[in-house]
Amino acid sequence: YYKHIADKDGVLVFKLVATADGFLAVTNNRSYAQRTSDEDGTVGDDGAKYVEIEVQKGDELIINVGALPNKRGARPAIDIAVSCDYK
Repeated sequence: YYKHIADKDGVLVFKLVATADGFLAVTNNRSYAQRTSDEDGTVGDDGAKYVEIEVQKGDELIINVGALPNKRGARPAIDIAVSCDYK
């Protein structure tokens, strides 16, 4: 889990790059909006997963990242990089 405080109003775009099937969930603690890479995400031409969420200055976002289970139900070791920028 990570926490991010929005420094201005807008739409934040989170980028997830992982060595295996990764998962990203972003929750805005002010509005209770939640976006996930599985339900709301898109996959870019670069193979990365992208998730967008609307924010207001000062909003606290909780970011949850992890590995998705494989066919046997085990979660593999994974390297994950997450970045975000305003749209």
